[in-house]
Amino acid sequence: PSGDVAIGAVGNVALRKLHVAGNVLIQQELAMAHGDPLTQPTWHIDRFEAGDRFRIFRQPNLTTAGTEALTIVPVGPFVGGNPVNGYNVGIGTTAPGTKLHVNEGDVTISRSGPPGQPLLQFFRPGAAPNNKYWRIISASDANLYIQTVNDLYSATATAIQIDRSGNSITGVYFPNGNVGIGTTAPEQKLHIQQGNILLK
Repeated sequence: PSGDVAIGAVGNVALRKLHVAGNVLIQQELAMAHGDPLTQPTWHIDRFEAGDRFRIFRQPNLTTAGTEALTIVPVGPFVGGNPVNGYNVGIGTTAPGTKLHVNEGDVTISRSGPPGQPLLQFFRPGAAPNNKYWRIISASDANLYIQTVNDLYSATATAIQIDRSGNSITGVYFPNGNVGIGTTAPEQKLHIQQGNILLK
């Protein structure tokens, strides 16, 4: 009813109500609450047998069903104790269809420390040399760039550059290569295939 419990802790000194220095096996779920769990919201962590899912979820209280916040599911059959295709992570969904599946929500990428340039990167490990990386980067000059990156990550080539000033777009540039409209094989800097240009 009172006091702290220490299991394996140095000097048998408990730093919390329950202090375990070692591994803990929980066969059901771990529930957390501030205040009375019968009336206050609770957070839960468990391994749900249906679909062998790892879940983090919130309930209005200990006895009322809630909503899953994070779900991790294995993909493919298990070989050697591991799923063949790894795991899918779902945020806002219990059935993630891709490695990261965000349902009914937005995704924000931010970076405040040096170099302060948040980016979204695409990597194809099996591609030919210097054909593995693409990235979209919000650079320190406040402009947005779509770029290729070499294998050593030491050189870039910009496909599209979008400049801004405040909330206004001040320029869109194609600094490298040719631009095709109606064709995937432009032969000049601007190549319009079977179409007209309207100038006003």
